[in-house]
Amino acid sequence: MSIVVFAEQRGGALRKITFEVISEGKRLATAAGDSLKVLLAGDNVSGLAEELKKFGPDEIAVVNSDKLADYTTESYAGVLTDYVKQENPSLVLLGHSAIGKDLAPRVTARLGAGLVSDCIEINYDGGDFSFIHPIYAGKAVATYKVNSAVKIATLRPNIFAME
Repeated sequence: MSIVVFAEQRGGALRKITFEVISEGKRLATAAGDSLKVLLAGDNVSGLAEELKKFGPDEIAVVNSDKLADYTTESYAGVLTDYVKQENPSLVLLGHSAIGKDLAPRVTARLGAGLVSDCIEINYDGGDFSFIHPIYAGKAVATYKVNSAVKIATLRPNIFAME
């Protein structure tokens, strides 16, 4: 199995949340004995793959298309959905940003997957992932398990260390 990270970029520059999500993905992949794959989509973004390599993913898939020059839900959801169907990962991670909050539910619905958004922690307990999400305006946290084969999570920015 594998873990897939969606690399978020805007205007040909990678967003900080991408590095946080890749770092957390790498930690989880190591714990689960999985490989870490990163999907980078956009127009003329191949050069950004070198920057992603510094964070140690096992594989970087780049989708270049002039149709991806500007973010649209339909085009990006199609690319991510197709990639997830091809790779069949156990976990897909995105940043809890405007794009991640827009993209994750659409991809989740297309795949029939389970989604936990705005995670502040993810754990691997030897057989499955558990997701921690703040509730009651951050006064408490809830731990979720997802029963679907593919699990999708968005990670809160500025919570996870970049390593």
